[in-house]
Amino acid sequence: SAQATFRSYTQMDSTSAQATFASLASAMDEIHNRNASTLSFEELYRNAYNLVLHKHGGLLYEGVQDRLGVHLRRNGLKLVRLAREESAAGSRTGGNMSAMRDQYRLLEELAHCWKEHRITMVMVRDIFMYMDRTYVPQHRKRPVYDLGLWLFRRVVWERSMEDDAADNVGGWGERDEGSARLGGMAGGPTGAPQNE
Repeated sequence: SAQATFRSYTQMDSTSAQATFASLASAMDEIHNRNASTLSFEELYRNAYNLVLHKHGGLLYEGVQDRLGVHLRRNGLKLVRLAREESAAGSRTGGNMSAMRDQYRLLEELAHCWKEHRITMVMVRDIFMYMDRTYVPQHRKRPVYDLGLWLFRRVVWERSMEDDAADNVGGWGERDEGSARLGGMAGGPTGAPQNE
């Protein structure tokens, strides 16, 4: 008599969920640091899948959003510093050509950051495909790739322009990266994506 064997189903507790997400966050860091070749995307996908399956999709989505924000704030800070350095150098030389060259260099750096971010987001999106197919539509959130692009605009582009206009770099470094929350940036007060 053939008897089917079933695996026992146990719910993932919050401690296990946090540990699983920590491994995914570490993998996102490696992707941002251009060390993706050392990662097992199959294992990462499986970990993300298990988090969503065991009702930890909120933890996963918010965690992904936070990790992306940490990396994007670093990029934004680099751009603001570059703009300040070039502005100071341009005022010392006093030439319009020098100022134009500095602005061109800043735009080149911004374009490079944008290109690298899009490449990174493709890899990040691949890890969280199951979340995009299940958790995201059910909770009316932005898909991971779109979230990454939207955060680039908000965190790098708009924030660096605001800081440049206000002449205030201090806000970038004051927040603890590990605990920095982006709050409702992924959506409005109800968590629904904003159409901007």
